[in-house]
Amino acid sequence: MRFTYSSASTAVISKNTNASFVYFSLASKQVVTVEPDKSKWDISFTSYTHVYPDGMPYIVAGVISNRNVVRVAAISKAFKDINYSDFLASSFGSSINVIGFDWKAYNFDTGVYAVDPNKSFIVKTVNGKVYKLHFLDYYDEFGQKGAPTMELGELVG
Repeated sequence: MRFTYSSASTAVISKNTNASFVYFSLASKQVVTVEPDKSKWDISFTSYTHVYPDGMPYIVAGVISNRNVVRVAAISKAFKDINYSDFLASSFGSSINVIGFDWKAYNFDTGVYAVDPNKSFIVKTVNGKVYKLHFLDYYDEFGQKGAPTMELGELVG
């Protein structure tokens, strides 16, 4: 593969304190707005690289949370049984991938992803509200993967 450059250019990219990330387009040579202000989003469904304990990086499809304000706790309890006292007793992490990707697992025998029925999450949002969240499926009504269905309920104390 051969690359030809017609001219060199320099770009100065300023930090945006309202965003978690700054995005730059090589084609337009400009900063582009991709995400909302960090004060306006809670979770994002995306692909990202997970590094396993043995050091092996692997691209996964999952959920990251806004690490600036949002707090998430994983909880092994039936969704219907989660209440505000579980929120009070939970240990919250500020890691971006507490929800992550392992709420589903690939079954090599069937060739499909299955959602873990015992994995739920408690999410404290940017506006201070508290929700319980549980995934029901990773497929849409046509069998296309990557279209998660979830149930969400507000926890009020």
